[in-house]
Formats: sequence, structure tokens, C-alpha cells
Amino acid sequence: MVRTANPNKAKSQLAAAGDTDRNGAGVRETSSGKPLECRLIAIQSTGGDVRAAQLFRDQAAAVGIKLD
Repeated sequence: MVRTANPNKAKSQLAAAGDTDRNGAGVRETSSGKPLECRLIAIQSTGGDVRAAQLFRDQAAAVGIKLD
């Protein structure tokens, strides 16, 4: 099954769960104030992994989730 990205739906679902950008920094926080962020690990010697990680990071950032 192929799915297309739907950032507006993701934003809506995150907001409905109470995860909003409370301080205007571009990263959503949970209702308890913790930022929605996590570490993303990719193998640098594998170009495909690095590119996939960059795409994933960019799409997450578009909806307010920070991936390091």
C-alpha cells in the first residue's frame, strides 16, 4: 500500500492530542510541556540511509516534531 504524506492531517491529529507549539519555537510540546523530539540514527556510509533520514527529518519538522 502506498500512502501519501498529509501534513495537515498530521497537524490536526497532533493538536487534537494536545500537542501544540506553546512557545513559538517551531517544535510542538506535549500537554505536560515536553518537546516532541527524538533522535534519528542513520548510517553515514550508506547514502540511501542518510537521504531517507533527511527526508524523514524534514517531514517531521513540517508538522512540529524535532528529529536530531
